[in-house]
Amino acid sequence: MLVWNVGLDEGKGPEPLVETITSATLGERQVWRVTHYSQDPSSETSNDFDLYDLDRDTLAPLRSVWNNGKSRLELTFGSEEVVVRSTPPGTDGVEKIRLTAPVQAEGPGETAWVASLPLGMGYQLRYHIVDRWDGQGASRLKAVTLSVLGRRTEETKLGRRDVFVVQVKPEDRSFQITEDVLAAAPHFPVGMEYVRGKLKVRSEVIALTTRD
Repeated sequence: MLVWNVGLDEGKGPEPLVETITSATLGERQVWRVTHYSQDPSSETSNDFDLYDLDRDTLAPLRSVWNNGKSRLELTFGSEEVVVRSTPPGTDGVEKIRLTAPVQAEGPGETAWVASLPLGMGYQLRYHIVDRWDGQGASRLKAVTLSVLGRRTEETKLGRRDVFVVQVKPEDRSFQITEDVLAAAPHFPVGMEYVRGKLKVRSEVIALTTRD
């Protein structure tokens, strides 16, 4: 479990968010379920959450569901296509994205996947994702490069830690993620900057609890 302060530069102050990675099942598949939700659900009038189900062994994405009020976005990942179902107020939409290569998780699913990588100085990995927030149909499928930019010792909310600076950037430059992750495996994040267009959000992890 990770507890985040999201929006460090917001005038109203950051909002706490809880991220959990738990063992679960999806149909007959054993999965890791990564879920984001408010630390104080009583402040909401709807069941707001963001989750990814990852295959227990490979960490391949199987399902993603984002729910916010009357809006819902659900992705179902198959070996040959991804089905996107969206239900904003008053509409229903279904997209089918043909896969030409395996895809990796983004959003909440990125935490567990990046934590498992063999990171080190000079490490770089090119892969594909389905972008939930940009594109339509095939244009959602994006090539992304993850790079380790450096290593440093930093004062974090978790104490003084050695971290890798990791950057995630797609070829179309539609967004950029720069995060500090623990240099010791598993490489869980301690801080992140997310940029998409005019949106820029800085967040930090203020608590981290793990169980082997």
